[in-house]
Amino acid sequence: MKFEDAKQGVRVRISEGYIPFDRNKQIGRTGTISSVSIQRYISILFDDTKKEEDFWFAQEMEPLTLNQQKKDFPLLPDDPKERKRFPVASGVLDYFTAALIEVARVSQVGNDQHNPGQPLHWARGKSTDQADTMIRHFLERGTLDSDGVRHSAKMCWRALAILQLELEAEGAPIARGARLPEEKK
Repeated sequence: MKFEDAKQGVRVRISEGYIPFDRNKQIGRTGTISSVSIQRYISILFDDTKKEEDFWFAQEMEPLTLNQQKKDFPLLPDDPKERKRFPVASGVLDYFTAALIEVARVSQVGNDQHNPGQPLHWARGKSTDQADTMIRHFLERGTLDSDGVRHSAKMCWRALAILQLELEAEGAPIARGARLPEEKK
């Protein structure tokens, strides 16, 4: 990774040691870039120590692949007792059943609008102004949009999008139903 490409929130793995005598201890460590200094060093918050350490820009780092991110940022804990502390069905779906059905409708209507004829997916390169659009729908809450869908449901969809993107920036795997925009060559 070039220094210019280093951005706060990017998950990385050290592939070369910074200090020669400490080289083997550094290789393979993973963490998240917490800051990039104008003095050309990068601060990384490491997963293993939960401490920040500084590395010069010449330090070799590679962005983590999706499979590596899944190992480093599991969606649920491995421990069965810990998993019980995340009651997705009884703590979310059972609380907001009708509301989440409306949010699912927003996904289908949005897919029909932005990806006609394609299987349902969140096209990440389209309609990316999550915060402004969420607030616009909030201002019109309690009414229907021109497509017959509730503004409140669209507001919730955008709020979920904001949260998902925040979690992914911290290392969560990219959502299964998302499709990243293709890179221009």
